Amino acid sequence: MSISEAFRIQRHDVLSPKDGYDIAAPWYDKWHWTQFWKYNELPMVGNLLNKLTPGRILDAGTGTGAYRFQLEDRGHEIVGLDISTKMLEIQAKKERFVSHTTSVKLLNGDIQHMPFGWSETFDCIICARVLSHIEDALTTIREFSRVLKKEGRLILTDVDPAHPYEHVKISNGSIHSIIRAFKHDHSELTAFFASAHLRIELFRRFALQDLYWLPPKDRFAKIYCAPKRPIFFICELIKQQ
Repeated sequence: MSISEAFRIQRHDVLSPKDGYDIAAPWYDKWHWTQFWKYNELPMVGNLLNKLTPGRILDAGTGTGAYRFQLEDRGHEIVGLDISTKMLEIQAKKERFVSHTTSVKLLNGDIQHMPFGWSETFDCIICARVLSHIEDALTTIREFSRVLKKEGRLILTDVDPAHPYEHVKISNGSIHSIIRAFKHDHSELTAFFASAHLRIELFRRFALQDLYWLPPKDRFAKIYCAPKRPIFFICELIKQQ
């Protein structure tokens, strides 16, 4: 879907992740929630990534590449997979600002149906705020387990189901991209992990008091209305077999 086509979309239309992020890609990095994730989620996930020895990493739903350059600096071989070609194009344009020699591949594809040849390929998978855009979480988690090596790690983050949201809405003021979202209960996810032979190594939910960076109240009113309510979670898992 092109940007011009977005003008014909009504405010109430809910889009697929592919169409929604294709539209939002040009201004995604300036979105106020992108700033929130940059200053809160990224440092916390970064602490986990810093413990990894260089290996092959799948960034599942890589978007505009929030974790890419940190992974390059650590010497990892990276495969960035995303369903949105426009988000990948934004990330690719950032390449001219770096001179890393580490291998990076950006691929357009669906994390629910990854290539058969990828079985037991990756030492680690990062999946940041993607699972909430997928209705069939079990199939996706089993795919992650399939492409992970034994003892490989899955670092999963997402908006907490307790956070009051129905869709993801990204706007540049004139064009609105409202993207379909699904809430997955933690007990449901725990059962899915077990069925996919993924052992939970770490699980944390983050409320206002746990944040590194406190966002402005005028842009994040929902957070301040219920400061003890979890906003997002981070989970680290290890493949057992």
